[in-house]
Amino acid sequence: TPIPTSTPDPTANWKTYSNTKYNFTFRYPPNYKVSLDNDLAIWLFDESSQETISIDLNSPKADPDPQDNDQSFYGFSTRVAFQNCPSDNVMTGESTYCDKVVDKSTIENPNSLNGYKLYLNLLGMNSGEKKVGPVLSYDVSSFTKAQLKSLELLFIPITNEPSSENSEFILDQIGGSLKFIEPVAIPIPT
Repeated sequence: TPIPTSTPDPTANWKTYSNTKYNFTFRYPPNYKVSLDNDLAIWLFDESSQETISIDLNSPKADPDPQDNDQSFYGFSTRVAFQNCPSDNVMTGESTYCDKVVDKSTIENPNSLNGYKLYLNLLGMNSGEKKVGPVLSYDVSSFTKAQLKSLELLFIPITNEPSSENSEFILDQIGGSLKFIEPVAIPIPT
């Protein structure tokens, strides 16, 4: 009789981040450190690879074009993702921007969060076009009583070369571990 073997969890030794304002948690690799934590974003920085992951907290007021005809969650996600594409590449001095989504898929994590995985087309006056991303965008409005509309996970700057397989794996695992928790009521002594 074959003996069943279990596959080790590649995220078993990961750290847990907790946000008490919006009551969510996620897991992230042990070599990353929280380098920014405010009402707009959480940044995770890995000193050895010099990579930064941004988890952007986007309120409905963060919509770069609230008058856009597409008021769906997908429309909001793409407008916010485009906003993360800088108009000037400080490394090369070239003017760049993202003009369209070149690949998208719907995502659902094990904790009932839905959204999109987006890849964008980056245009440069001298460098032409290239695919950048991914950006993971989760619809969190029902979990935050509409205080937040989305959480977007991406490597910054997004204009770097397309993420390695390991980088994409890290984003997918962080997104997969993202969950909202019920606030714990602390009884008041009488």
